[in-house]
Amino acid sequence: TEAEIISGEIMEHIGEEGIVDKLLALGIKTVVLTLGKRGCILKNKQIYLRAPAFAVKTVDTTGAGDTFCGALAAELSKGHNWNETLEFASAAAAICVTRMGAQPSIPTETEVYDFLKKTVNYSF
Repeated sequence: TEAEIISGEIMEHIGEEGIVDKLLALGIKTVVLTLGKRGCILKNKQIYLRAPAFAVKTVDTTGAGDTFCGALAAELSKGHNWNETLEFASAAAAICVTRMGAQPSIPTETEVYDFLKKTVNYSF
């Protein structure tokens, strides 16, 4: 919804990548477009990534976008690359949707790392 408002376009008409390209044309340096259970897209002048979402049993989507954005910002602040950052943010959002509520559903960093270790064999 926010991407449509900012771009002035309707995703249904121009597609996800069309929205991303429109945002880049408006001067945004890097676009991360979340797509719920379909993952997310990241694009800038150098990088184009599509990151899948983790398959989980969804209970409540309240706070998932905020959790994703917070986790994304936290990982970027640590100097992690885009692949690691998107995977971490997606994992945090995946955990969030398995719980009820907004604030109580936000996972801790340790919970996200544990989830990643079980799900994708991460080693930290």
